[in-house]
Amino acid sequence: MSLSTEVYVSIGSNVGDRLLNLKSAGSALKNISKSVEFSDVYISTARGFITQPEFFNAACKLTTILSPWNFLDQIRTIEKNHGRYRIFPNAPRSIDIDLILWGGFSVKTSVLEIPHPRFRERAFVLLPLMDLNPFAVDPITKNRIRDFLGEIGDGNRTESIGQFPL
Repeated sequence: MSLSTEVYVSIGSNVGDRLLNLKSAGSALKNISKSVEFSDVYISTARGFITQPEFFNAACKLTTILSPWNFLDQIRTIEKNHGRYRIFPNAPRSIDIDLILWGGFSVKTSVLEIPHPRFRERAFVLLPLMDLNPFAVDPITKNRIRDFLGEIGDGNRTESIGQFPL
């Protein structure tokens, strides 16, 4: 018998039909997990390049029997199937899926880092995560996710625009 793990991912899009991109990626995530819950969708200022369109972001809570490395391979395949190409850091993208939390597990390798190394600094990740589990804990700092929101002063707009398109 395989044990399931609770996993949180962040999904973002700032190219093309952003809501459709999120919906399509969400459907693909359902195919690699036992259950999926989605946060509200948030609009946020793009980081890195001023001329980029704003992002639509959401979070997903999933359960899976895959290993973190197999799950990462699956989400990279989903990104590629949705037209994601890693041209340069912070480039505009049709879909971006980041593995944020993996149960209470932490790992740091050249390929995979859990929790995501910058999630604590990003309101566009933290706010959707709070929709799903305001009591989630960072396995490294042992702080609750909501505690990081008070520490963010990035000045970027992040606000809910409604429910995830199922």
